Amino acid sequence: MRRSLLPKSSQQNPSDSNVLISVLMPLEFHRDQATIAIRKWRQDQTLQGSAFELILVASHDADAADMDEIRQLLAPQDRLVQTSAKHDIAQVAEAARHARGDLLFFTESHVWPTPTVLEQCLDVFAKRPEWAGFSCRTHASAPNKLARSEARMYEADIQHGMTESSWRKILDQCFATRRKAYGEAGGFEFDFGHFSEWLLAARYHKLGLAIGYAPEIELVHHYIGQWPELRGFTEDFVAGEALWLARGGPRQERIIEIPFEWSSRGERRKDLARHILQIAWHQRRRKLRPRLRDRGMLQVLRRHWVAALLGDRLDTSRARATLLWRHVALMLARAFGSDAQLDRVFRQTIAALVHERRLRTSLEVQKVAGEGSLWTPDELHAGRAAGIHAAEVYDGVPFRWSSDVASAELQLPAGEHLVQVQTLAHILMKSVKPLFYLNGQMLPIEAANVADGTFVLKVARDGDNPTILGWVSEPQQAPNDSRILGLPITRISRLEHF
Repeated sequence: MRRSLLPKSSQQNPSDSNVLISVLMPLEFHRDQATIAIRKWRQDQTLQGSAFELILVASHDADAADMDEIRQLLAPQDRLVQTSAKHDIAQVAEAARHARGDLLFFTESHVWPTPTVLEQCLDVFAKRPEWAGFSCRTHASAPNKLARSEARMYEADIQHGMTESSWRKILDQCFATRRKAYGEAGGFEFDFGHFSEWLLAARYHKLGLAIGYAPEIELVHHYIGQWPELRGFTEDFVAGEALWLARGGPRQERIIEIPFEWSSRGERRKDLARHILQIAWHQRRRKLRPRLRDRGMLQVLRRHWVAALLGDRLDTSRARATLLWRHVALMLARAFGSDAQLDRVFRQTIAALVHERRLRTSLEVQKVAGEGSLWTPDELHAGRAAGIHAAEVYDGVPFRWSSDVASAELQLPAGEHLVQVQTLAHILMKSVKPLFYLNGQMLPIEAANVADGTFVLKVARDGDNPTILGWVSEPQQAPNDSRILGLPITRISRLEHF
């Protein structure tokens, strides 16, 4: 059930303040619009001036003359805070810590309000007590062709989030919220950069804090259409997303979709791909059971030979080349193309940039994500295995189907260990007797329980050498499923007692 968060009485604010709502504005990325925005907030609002405050945050090295000009525009209850932070998310999070109002309005210094914004916000909060917050609507100010294309793309994405997505309801350029709800959800976490907007929205949703959409409350968003800034914003978002993934975010905010580049990163590891080819060839050459037939061997080769030879280099090189070409096409479309052509190329260029950055960051954070248990089906461990399909859930139990040949890295200290491989035996179409390998050498099964699909292996790690466990199993066939299926793995773990 969604909860109702009624605003506290303004009498609970500090005794020297009648502030009902705090407008929070970072001054980073102001695009030369900060003084225009501040004037429209402080001089044009129909709400009585003493009923709201402006909390502005700038970096310590901001231009002193600009800061003096801004101070001249402020009312006595307003504040200009200077901090070491240079990121706008860090600055707006700092602004929230200084706010005295029980209602918060998050905005940007290149966004201008219409005169009735704050009065309308108070009216919406009064009429919709079940809303913990809501986003408003912005219209574009776009001085050039690329800026107009940028605006059309982002406005379409915003409209999707506000009207179709079940959770992507926070728009940090014009988001009003009850302060209690903002604190309960943890606020904007600046470590995650611009991805923190999605993260905060997911946390509101998880807590059952309703976020509405008030398109009748309008502001103007100034776009500048400069590729370096667009690229920087996009790269910052992807870097924050990667950090969230590396810290195990999907375990907490399950509603956020996991990017393919992250979930498939194990398939691009050279060591895992080579191990798969090694054990497949051993199985084929020795004619061992379960038998790997000609078609099966060809499928293994087709899937893993590129990664075994080049690792991730082919994918990353192809992504860089695609991004370069898209950038050239964007410049040409900007100069000579129609609006429709520019819009199409612009979307393709942003998509290419996101893909290229996700490929790079998924590998950069792999070591961070690699700590913890041996292997589970969740996304944190996806980079440790190859020959593994996407995560699924059966009767509440998460698992991943492996292919008929697969490998997983086990992070173990030096010495001998008992390792348990657990599977969902009751969903198998036929019984299996898999063969296990450790670093390319056959590994005997110490104990097995066919009924519950558990296999216990004795694994020895020698010094600092990597420990790669592989297996070959009888292929399974599922109705209406064209995938090559092997074992439905639920967990690989180390037993406490040897």
